[in-house]
Amino acid sequence: MKLTELLIGELDREVPRSRRVLVEVPAGKYDWKPHDKSMIFGYLANMVATMPAWVAMGVKLNELDVAPASGSAMSQEKLETSDALVKALDKSAADARAALSGTTDDFLMTPWKLLARGQVVMETPALGNDPGHDQSLGASPRPDDRLPAPARRQGAVDLRSVGGRQAVSADQPTIAIIAST
Repeated sequence: MKLTELLIGELDREVPRSRRVLVEVPAGKYDWKPHDKSMIFGYLANMVATMPAWVAMGVKLNELDVAPASGSAMSQEKLETSDALVKALDKSAADARAALSGTTDDFLMTPWKLLARGQVVMETPALGNDPGHDQSLGASPRPDDRLPAPARRQGAVDLRSVGGRQAVSADQPTIAIIAST
């Protein structure tokens, strides 16, 4: 199976789940927070609705500076109704599908950089192997950088930390390069 097909399949599974949640978002609760230190509910709903657009950015851009010195040029529209959230989800998912359909697996394996104030935070193939979010809970603070056997799920691979922040398979070469800022 091609990587582009795999990622489109992920969109096909995740977008309906997100839609079911966004349909239930109550109007007039944008600024609500369950706790003072919590994220604003509406901001979180907006993020869920627009997250597939990150796939399109990963395909269309060679790098992304999440904290440019000149300030962010991105503006997030305040979506306050479930209809607006679902429309944003549909648009961002369509953009992601179009970007994936218009690229190749070889391109997805070309270098891609995540920057913060112009400094490289991570360099990895565009969408091919992100060792981060789903495995970051597996990063081990142990000196030998291995999880003890009881802490692993059955069939899981041994993980080692990368730059003290993320985890990758101990059997695979490290793809991400974490640069100190």
